[in-house]
Amino acid sequence: MSSHHHPATRVNRVFLDYENVVEVDPGVVRRKDIFLTLFRGAHQKSMKNDDVDALLASSNQPKIVDVVVSGKNALDMVLAGYVGYTVRENPGDYFHIISKDTGYDALVKQLRKEYIRAFRRERFEDIPSPVKKASSKPVTSNIVEVPVDHLAIVLRYLGKGRADRPRKRETLLNYLKSKLGVSATKQDAKRVMDELCATNRISIGSDNLVTYRI
Repeated sequence: MSSHHHPATRVNRVFLDYENVVEVDPGVVRRKDIFLTLFRGAHQKSMKNDDVDALLASSNQPKIVDVVVSGKNALDMVLAGYVGYTVRENPGDYFHIISKDTGYDALVKQLRKEYIRAFRRERFEDIPSPVKKASSKPVTSNIVEVPVDHLAIVLRYLGKGRADRPRKRETLLNYLKSKLGVSATKQDAKRVMDELCATNRISIGSDNLVTYRI
């Protein structure tokens, strides 16, 4: 599996369950931040021409894994194993399983518990695009770079059952800054807060009240 990174670009490692979602989005796989591994079932002997063309146009050489054993959950188990190996080699990247099979949700939740940025998505276009800068000012986005250790610190303090979790956005921002250490800035705290929102660990309503899902 390729582990090459493009400088200053978020790396999205995508694992496609081709038995479940037989469609490759050419616009997504051409992105420089996308590294695709496609898993074909033992009885899938061919691919649609459009999907082959999309893979050939990929910015990064995609990998095709032909599962050699047929049977219920055979492809799922192989895909999960590849995800685990890739997480070990590249723990700071983002991991997306493209499948309508909700059975992968257990793996995703387990990885998130270990502070790995993992997601199951039903379509390629659900993968967020990287931040792009306009000529005048940066385009706002919930995609931010957050050091893994920062996220781990915050999740430890905001764990389920804690009665002292901040209830309002500004209070949470100040709380996060204090927990990240003396060298942390308010911008560091905002990045962490945005990451918590982007990964659905919290949500902030129009009244600025915080709802926790961790």
